[in-house]
Amino acid sequence: MAAKELYHGADAEKMLFNLRNGSITANPSGQIFFAEHQWQGCFMHGADTKTGESYAGRFLVEIPQGAALSRQQKSGNPDAVILTLAPGGAVRAQLLELFIRL
Repeated sequence: MAAKELYHGADAEKMLFNLRNGSITANPSGQIFFAEHQWQGCFMHGADTKTGESYAGRFLVEIPQGAALSRQQKSGNPDAVILTLAPGGAVRAQLLELFIRL
């Protein structure tokens, strides 16, 4: 398993879930969206409706052997990388730094 520093954004509830579990969970398609170099692209979904804030973190992510990591520019995140796992799969991730946009 290789470890890589990547940025990931989520609403408050999901970010807390990630922190409690020490992992980031893939969406129903098996994808986890990251930014490789710039955390600002992780705020593209706007503010959390409950807090009025946006959250992004710099994580040390353990990339499982055989998982696909591909670069794909996305609207609002030209720095995007997508980790593809089994649907609903998760990767271990340690938060290194948290960014909050008010």
